Amino acid sequence: MPPGRKGESMYRRVIHEKRCPVCGKRFDTTNTRTMYCSEQCKKRKAKNPRPKVDKLTETAKEARKLGMSYGAYVARREAGARG
Repeated sequence: MPPGRKGESMYRRVIHEKRCPVCGKRFDTTNTRTMYCSEQCKKRKAKNPRPKVDKLTETAKEARKLGMSYGAYVARREAGARG
């Protein structure tokens, strides 16, 4: 069908091959933001969200306990180690 007819786009759609993070199945999509192969996988992921991971290092946790910033804590610790 030539472009210009009802329902036709002038631009070609690029097909992206992706892998579903839930089931591992490969699927094709024209939308780069699509992540899941089906509504079932999308709903399954929503029911089982990724657990939150504490990203603070032990040094940052210790600084927070003392009410200091990470930088101030590290500077004080290094100054104490030198002198």
